[in-house]
Amino acid sequence: MLSCDKVDLINIFMKEFLTTIKQSIYSPKFYSSIVSQKGVSASLWYLLKLSMLVLSVYVIIGIIFLYIYSPKISEFINIPYDVYPEELELVFEDYKLSTNVEEPYFIGPNEPLPEEWNITYKDLEGEESHLFVIDTLVEVNTPIEGLLRYNTVMLMTGEYLYIFDGDTLSNVARYDEFDLINTENLVIDKPYMDKKITQMVVIICLVSLPILWFVFTLFVSCLLFLYLIIIALVSLCVAKIIGINLRCRQAFRVAIYGLTLEFLLLDVLYVLLTLFTPLYFLLPFYSGPLLSISVICLNLYRAKKLKLLK
Repeated sequence: MLSCDKVDLINIFMKEFLTTIKQSIYSPKFYSSIVSQKGVSASLWYLLKLSMLVLSVYVIIGIIFLYIYSPKISEFINIPYDVYPEELELVFEDYKLSTNVEEPYFIGPNEPLPEEWNITYKDLEGEESHLFVIDTLVEVNTPIEGLLRYNTVMLMTGEYLYIFDGDTLSNVARYDEFDLINTENLVIDKPYMDKKITQMVVIICLVSLPILWFVFTLFVSCLLFLYLIIIALVSLCVAKIIGINLRCRQAFRVAIYGLTLEFLLLDVLYVLLTLFTPLYFLLPFYSGPLLSISVICLNLYRAKKLKLLK
C-alpha cells in the first residue's frame, strides 16, 4: 500500500497538473509567466504529461471500441484459420504430392469461404475463377493450359505449384512456378496449418508490433515537433501584430501550452467520431490549428491589455 506521504505527493502532482491544464486554456497571467520563463524543460515536461493523459483517454476509447466490435474483430481474426478446409490433407512423400480428397479439388469461390477471401478474377477467359485447384494427376503441356483449363488463380499438381500472374493491360498470361519436388516428407492438414498460423501471429505480436509501435511513436513525435514549430511561428506573427516582442524560444513555450484544448477536445472528439460514427468530416483538418492559435491569441491579447506583457 502507498504511504500517506506518497499519496499526498500524488495529490499535489495531480492538482498542479490539472491547474496548469485549466490555465493553459485561459489565463492571461499564466501566459505572461510562460513568456518570462527560462528554458523549455518545464514546458516539455508538461507536454509529456499531457500526451500521456491523452494517450490514456485513447486507450479507454480503444477498449470500448474492442468491446463493442469484438464479434466482428473475432471473425476477422479467424479468417486465416477458416481458409484451409477441414477435410483436406496434403501428403508430401517420395518427392510426390498426394491428397485424401477427390480430385480435382476446388477451393473458392464455390467453397463456403469468408466473403473477404472469395476473390473473383476476370482475367481468365472473362469468367469467375476458382481461388485454388489441386489436381495431382493432371497432365498439361504448359502451366498456362492447366490454369486456363480450371479457370483458377492457383494450381497445385503433383510436382509444382503454379500461380497465375496475368497482365490484363498487355493481355499477356504470366505465371509463377514453385517446385514441390524437393519438399521433405510432410503431412499438411488443418491442425498443422492452424499451428503455423498461430506461430506466425505470435511472431508478429512479439517482434513486428513493438517495432511498428516504436517507428509510429518516433514518426508522431517528429510530426508533433514540426507542428509545434509551425504554431510557434504563427504565434510570433500574431505577437508582432498586437505589439508583443516574443523570441523563438518564448513562442515555442507558448505553442506547447496553446495546444492543450486541441489535444483534450478536438483530437479526442475526432477519434470518437472516426471510430463510432461516419461524421469525422465535421471536423476539418484546419480546426485544430485554428483552435490552438485562437487560444494563444486570446491569452496574449488579454495579457497585453492587462499590461502583463510589453
